Amino acid sequence: MCLKNKDLDNKIEASKLIIKLINEELSVDLTIPTRKRQVVVARQIAMYFIYRNLNISMQDVGTIFINKKGEPYGHATVLHAIKQIEGLSKFDRGVKNTILKLKDRVLDIAKQEVKDIEQINLLNTLRIKLKNLSFDELKQLNNQLN
Repeated sequence: MCLKNKDLDNKIEASKLIIKLINEELSVDLTIPTRKRQVVVARQIAMYFIYRNLNISMQDVGTIFINKKGEPYGHATVLHAIKQIEGLSKFDRGVKNTILKLKDRVLDIAKQEVKDIEQINLLNTLRIKLKNLSFDELKQLNNQLN
C-alpha cells in the first residue's frame, strides 16, 4: 500500500470517529440513507466537519456517505453541504455552537488517540488558535493551505 492510500485510510478512519461523535451528539444515525431534515442537517455538518478538518477531497468525503439509491454522494452534494453549514453557522447560533462543541470533542478524542507528545502539543496550539478565528478566517486559512 502506498503512503498516500495509507494516509487516506487513516483519514477515513478518523471520519468514522467524527460520524460516530455526531451520531451521539445529535441523536441521529448517519448510516441510514434518509432525507429527514434532522438527519440531512447532521449529515451536512459531518461532511463540512470532515472536509474542513481532515483535508479530504470533496469526492472522497462523498464516498463516506451512501444515498437512498445505495450510491455514494458526489462532490457537488458535499459542496452544497459545506455552503449550507457555512451559511447556517453565520445566522443560526445553535448550528455554530454545535460545530464549536464538536470541534472541541474531536480535539479531545484526538488527544486521547495520539501517542506522540509533539502532535498533542500541536493540537493544543491549533485548538487555541482555531478558537480565536472566525469562520471567514478559517476559510481563508484553508484556501491558503490548499
